[in-house]
Amino acid sequence: MGRAGRRGRGLAVYVAGEDALDQFFCRHPDDFLERPVEAAILDHESPLIFRQHLLCAAHEGPLSGQDAEFLGPRWEGHAEVLQSGGELRRRPGGAASDGAPSAPSTYVPRESGGYPAAEVSLRSASPESFAIVDVASGELLGSTEAARAHSTVHEGAIYLHLGRSYEVRELDLQRHRALVAPFDGDWYTQPKRETDTTIERLLDRREALGVTLSFGEVAVHRHGAGLPAQACGR
Repeated sequence: MGRAGRRGRGLAVYVAGEDALDQFFCRHPDDFLERPVEAAILDHESPLIFRQHLLCAAHEGPLSGQDAEFLGPRWEGHAEVLQSGGELRRRPGGAASDGAPSAPSTYVPRESGGYPAAEVSLRSASPESFAIVDVASGELLGSTEAARAHSTVHEGAIYLHLGRSYEVRELDLQRHRALVAPFDGDWYTQPKRETDTTIERLLDRREALGVTLSFGEVAVHRHGAGLPAQACGR
């Protein structure tokens, strides 16, 4: 909705579901259209995000202890993980000949010819994606992140693109692609899944404005449609 009408007048259509939240907004549209935009909450040290950021930063210049001001005090631990994975290499510092302190060691890309920013998705934290290809024309319709591929473009699923329906003929796990064909049926598919969240460890708890705030580690288990068995986080 925020992207519509940037070059003129646009139209946004809200297709409501049967759940309680959608029905509430249908009865109270002002609460949906006039409320302020919610603040985005981002864990900037999430390994999926932070390590990709380090690779991009190392491409711009060697990483050293001076970068802690911008990258945070725990950046080197993530750099060591990238080093063990063969994506960064540690370049030892040299001793100065004039008695000055020796130069610190730095981290640089393992391969200097790459461009890591091109591998970072702006829509997902997942580094892997599946291409969605129309077998009738060979056209690339779009892509979806690997974590959603099993639930949205599995074999037999109906994929909607620019108002047209396509049936997924094959989900190729080896080549990371979903092969689809035009579909003229009068039905569609919808992913079904169940999510269970359990508290693994409580790290902190406090009271604020009559509300109990808790911080800790949780385990999220997802079931259905071939989704990954579990994902853990805070």
